[in-house]
Amino acid sequence: MPGSHIEQLWSNDPIEVIYGSSMAPRIPDWFNNRSCSSSITLEMHPDLNDDWKVMGYALILVHETYDWSKEISSIYFYFETDEGPLSTRPLALRVDHVESNDLGSIWVYIPANWFLVRAKNVDGWSYLKVSVMQSLKVKECGARLVHEHDAQEFYDSITCMYPLGSLDSEFLHHLYSYSEMDCYSVE
Repeated sequence: MPGSHIEQLWSNDPIEVIYGSSMAPRIPDWFNNRSCSSSITLEMHPDLNDDWKVMGYALILVHETYDWSKEISSIYFYFETDEGPLSTRPLALRVDHVESNDLGSIWVYIPANWFLVRAKNVDGWSYLKVSVMQSLKVKECGARLVHEHDAQEFYDSITCMYPLGSLDSEFLHHLYSYSEMDCYSVE
């Protein structure tokens, strides 16, 4: 079921990380950087210009579940850049129990501000690596920066994974509202 998660930062200002899950075990074509493991590295291109305003980071995992307890569980995301680990704490997302041996996907959208409060020199990054830890067998993962000019494509790639009418309108509005947020300009 789609969900959203508010992570409280050290300064007590919430930065919203949106995520959801689908029984569709596939990665939409929009995610053009892929890996067949539980980690993925996104190379940062030095030729990005100010017209490519970065809104956030999108990640999707195709997984097989096993050993999930009947309670809510968490998935931990560890981020690394040229600066080293971004935080001493991973990003933890709570997910509902999924029946064993099911295939499915989990997608995550992390706004640019989430990284900006944790990094010293975002402009100097040559890569962004994420590693996923949990009782999931990750079959494949995909990642991509979400830019202002392709935010609608990200939205479309996520919403097409759900049967018509299965997402509530408040959730869709919440996801779509990110296309109107402030962007981080790559300089």
